[in-house]
Amino acid sequence: MKSFLTSTAALILAFLGSTVLAQSVIRVRDPHIVAQERRQVFQRWGNWLPNPNYDFFGIQTNVHYMLVWGWLAPQRNKDYRDGPDIRPLGPSGLQNQRYGSTVLQQRRTQEILSEVRNVHNTALEEQLHYSSITVPADPLYVLYYKPMLKKLEQFNTNTLNYNDWGFTNVKAFERFERRGLLRDSKQKLELLQDNLHLAKTMEIPRGKRILMFHDCLIGWRKHQSYIAYLNRQGGSSIKSENLLEHLRTVKRNGSNNRPRTDAEIFEEVYLNNPH
Repeated sequence: MKSFLTSTAALILAFLGSTVLAQSVIRVRDPHIVAQERRQVFQRWGNWLPNPNYDFFGIQTNVHYMLVWGWLAPQRNKDYRDGPDIRPLGPSGLQNQRYGSTVLQQRRTQEILSEVRNVHNTALEEQLHYSSITVPADPLYVLYYKPMLKKLEQFNTNTLNYNDWGFTNVKAFERFERRGLLRDSKQKLELLQDNLHLAKTMEIPRGKRILMFHDCLIGWRKHQSYIAYLNRQGGSSIKSENLLEHLRTVKRNGSNNRPRTDAEIFEEVYLNNPH
């Protein structure tokens, strides 16, 4: 029993002693190690400890110096001391070079991102410039071409109503249809309507789209002028035919004993209807 207690006490003392030793910290401030740490980071390139000792007739007698930097030192130590400044954080250190390169890369990345955004915005503007989706919002189309081309777009080319075609005289319209002019005008108007539809739906530049609108407007105005001309000519021709028929009727009834010449009839018709 006594031996057991002795063994237990010895174990407890050993454990406490190891705990105390484990918790104690001994800070080493060796100047040689400190100098090496400074050389390895950024503070100072130099301070090559241990220093040589030339007190004995100018002969170097420091064994530590001879083993680290002197003639007994390895060649790599001499190359390290006599070589260039290789501090990572020095003025020309690799780490500072990496930092500088990283900054330049970040700037270049921002420039590339800016260029990509500009290209994207330009492509988007070009797409909107070419796209037919933006036609209903185009100010020039909304304010000018849309109201001017509304009648052309809504015109029914299959109608046989003379008022819809712009005639004021049904006989002039019948003559217009009888001579085949109605068919030709119908084909031209359908072509204008197709071009107008293409101008509103095709993916083309805005300038070309506006020119197509303008061509359709010019064609529609020409058609209206042509119909107005045929309307006037038809009315004049009908009046002339009625007057000529009246003169012939008067001649057949004998109301005038002297037959009238063609020149007289033409002169009267022309004076009554100079157009």
